[in-house]
Amino acid sequence: MNNYRDIKTLDELNAAIHQSRQVVTVKEKQLKRRFEKARAFYTPRALVAEGGRKLVSKLPFTELALWLIRKLRRIL
Repeated sequence: MNNYRDIKTLDELNAAIHQSRQVVTVKEKQLKRRFEKARAFYTPRALVAEGGRKLVSKLPFTELALWLIRKLRRIL
């Protein structure tokens, strides 16, 4: 029952209350699942890993590799 203005009997009221409780229960379960996913994602290990990935993506690997090759050539 979506239109609560049309409730006229006690049975209709009880049915509407039951339906509302079911909707609230489903929403609580969805919210709990979302919270658990967020909690699992934002662990210290995950945050450090994400920071490492962002740092590594910004490093100029080609320039570092060329610099290393030049140094090795001079040594050899």
